[in-house]
Amino acid sequence: MARFVGTKVEFGADKDEFALNLDARELPLIHSDTHLNDLLLKYCEAALADRRGDMSQLRTRVENAISSLLPHGRVLVDDVARSLGMSKRTLARRLFGRRVELH
Repeated sequence: MARFVGTKVEFGADKDEFALNLDARELPLIHSDTHLNDLLLKYCEAALADRRGDMSQLRTRVENAISSLLPHGRVLVDDVARSLGMSKRTLARRLFGRRVELH
């Protein structure tokens, strides 16, 4: 894998990411498949559309959890996540789509 990407690959990291240097944009495209690109673009757009729907459902669930906790005093992320049956890290990832620190 390191030989393929040209650098050390770290597995089991805190984040799921794949980063390229900015100069990678200048590299020539040796092979391309416009049919595959069009197909993948459609799949990605469909996945994004589904995710937006999921996000609005999650947002509603979070809002309901918060409103039910408000009468009890301070609302904590841990309590909201627990009421939704997930960890605060999973809640953050689903809300923001990336790793964030919630306190």
